[in-house]
Amino acid sequence: VTVCVRPAIYAIVGGAAVLGGVTRMTVSLVVIMLEVTGGMQYVIPLMVVTACSKWAGDRFSDTRSIYMEVIRSLRYPLLDHSTELRGEEAEGE
Repeated sequence: VTVCVRPAIYAIVGGAAVLGGVTRMTVSLVVIMLEVTGGMQYVIPLMVVTACSKWAGDRFSDTRSIYMEVIRSLRYPLLDHSTELRGEEAEGE
């Protein structure tokens, strides 16, 4: 009986899960990881772990990603897409 366990594959899938949860990227992360591995046979595990890690990150965190948290902590000006515009533009309509 031959057991084919490759630790490198577990490392790639685990890395995709961590990046998916921290950055909340899904499709682009799967494409990047597929380009790194060069194997289409890993597309399903990568898609599953990135979707699950994004769901878990969205469920347990109120911020969108680590990048948004850095922007907010450094107090950089940011017009968030969820912010409603109020002012002269809204009154003129």
